[in-house]
Amino acid sequence: MQVDHIHQMTEIEAKDFINEVFSDGIISRQEADSLFDLNAQIGGSDPVWNQKFREAIKDYLLTVERPLGWITEEECEWLMAHVSGSDALQPDWYVDLILDVLRYAEGAPRKLGVFALERVCKAAAGEKRISEAMVERVRRALFAPASDGATWVTREEAKLLFKLNDTFAFARNDASWNDLFARAIGNHLLVAAHPDPMSEAEVLAREVWLQEGSRGVAGFFSDMTASFSTGTWFESVFHSETRASAARMAVQEAARKEAKRIDNDEEGWLLQRLGWDKSISPAERALLQFLNEETPGFAKGLAAA
Repeated sequence: MQVDHIHQMTEIEAKDFINEVFSDGIISRQEADSLFDLNAQIGGSDPVWNQKFREAIKDYLLTVERPLGWITEEECEWLMAHVSGSDALQPDWYVDLILDVLRYAEGAPRKLGVFALERVCKAAAGEKRISEAMVERVRRALFAPASDGATWVTREEAKLLFKLNDTFAFARNDASWNDLFARAIGNHLLVAAHPDPMSEAEVLAREVWLQEGSRGVAGFFSDMTASFSTGTWFESVFHSETRASAARMAVQEAARKEAKRIDNDEEGWLLQRLGWDKSISPAERALLQFLNEETPGFAKGLAAA
């Protein structure tokens, strides 16, 4: 493909140019930059162009630039710079470009997945609800393969999910949002409190937690009672020995009572402890239910601290 000079093109010219542009793929960074310039003129106006453009950039990054199949730090910065400079274009299909790259990459910096998540939130600004399509974009961003060891949901990702949920807290969101939010935040809470999450990497992996309808984390608490009741989980959450001690006692009591679920009064207290002293959204309620079902002793400890 030769794209040496970009002039202002009409939509008709752009459509006629599609087959020529993509006849032999992108073979250099200069051509990739030129294609982004061209896309700035006509992007979003034609579905065929949009699809071809995403395929071309994805194939270039994964099959031309080395190491093949991987997104490097430099490639990540390059892609994010182009997307960030294209705010005037439709942000949702630029998100799809990044998600396409992440889907087929063997590994990529976690920040590219976080960037995609940020773009999903930005694209949602003009919406009235969290749609099923939006939920799937969020899920794909969270599933992005990381080559920098981000095995579980990070604090930065959790903050973005809370921000998105706050924006649409009481909208008529797709039901799948509540489930994804609960699983993602539940994963983050337990990992943040774990003294050595790599020792439980297989169980705590985001892939296990985020699959819709998955019961892969059931029984986790029963296997980790000793860590909850004697380890340093709660110190890392509350930074207070007094509160951590209270949490461990509650965990031990819950274990003796076969991990009885938290009741309504404790639930309200738990929300306050986590800083949720506002009205509880359906997604936050789903998070409490998820913690109750999957890690009742942990929820007891959080409520008691």
